[in-house]
Amino acid sequence: MTNTIPSREACLVLMNQYDMLPQIKAHSLQVARVALCLGESLISHYPELDMALVEAGALLHDIAKTECLKTKGNHILIGEEMVKAMGYQSVARIVAQHVRLENEYYHKEWMDEVVLVHYADKRVVHEQVVDLEERFKYLQETYGRSKNAAELIEALYQDTLKMEKRIFLHLSFPPHALKDHLDHG
Repeated sequence: MTNTIPSREACLVLMNQYDMLPQIKAHSLQVARVALCLGESLISHYPELDMALVEAGALLHDIAKTECLKTKGNHILIGEEMVKAMGYQSVARIVAQHVRLENEYYHKEWMDEVVLVHYADKRVVHEQVVDLEERFKYLQETYGRSKNAAELIEALYQDTLKMEKRIFLHLSFPPHALKDHLDHG
């Protein structure tokens, strides 16, 4: 297995090859835009960030979602395996954690590509950049149908708020200004 990172062009080809629905493609492009903006704003504090990996992870984070909408499969697990089979191990790590980070991320003070894509995904509903409150309201309405699901989404919201504080600690703009920063930054 190799651990290369696909270029933006290669990711776009893969998105087409796997018949990614237009709205999922638009969402992924916007997640990449947000993740790259954050990464580029944080690079002076975290010089080890790999912007090519951020972009590839964001573009491919939902690579299996179209298929899984048809098959009812788990787009996280299937996407991780698809990307691993392509030889993109570091991208597969991002795909595997774009919905929920491994617990270790909440107990250590580091920033990496996995965190940036995870957080960026939480700031984009369809292709619109929104705040966390709006995103999690959407998640509750869409997926919080059972008490257990609603509780899991609320726990993820609280964890993501903590991650947001960590991300914005070194940024020159607050979370609520992200959309304006993207539009004018």
